[in-house]
Amino acid sequence: MACINMSNVFEIKRRMRARERRRKLTKNLVIGISVILIALLLLGLSQRKNSVTAYGYDTCTTLWDLADKYCPNSMDKRDFIEKVRQLNAMPDYKVYANRIYQHPIYKEAER
Repeated sequence: MACINMSNVFEIKRRMRARERRRKLTKNLVIGISVILIALLLLGLSQRKNSVTAYGYDTCTTLWDLADKYCPNSMDKRDFIEKVRQLNAMPDYKVYANRIYQHPIYKEAER
């Protein structure tokens, strides 16, 4: 019967644990990097979408002024004005002072 050298057994187990730790670390790094890349991708896509912003205007501002400034060329200004009215639940077409209005902001490529 061959004599088992215990130092060799411990060395083999140590190497196996080290290999397993490297595998787990690699797996965790791949998962972490994937999550970060997906988050960056989603963030980039969300910035490309149209957004809504809010501003306060004085009494001289009209909905047509907003349409002239923010409506993309591909959109009818009347549709833009209706969108502003819907966002703000406006019963009429008047812009009142001291009130915050939301309106869509479209990406520059559409303007």
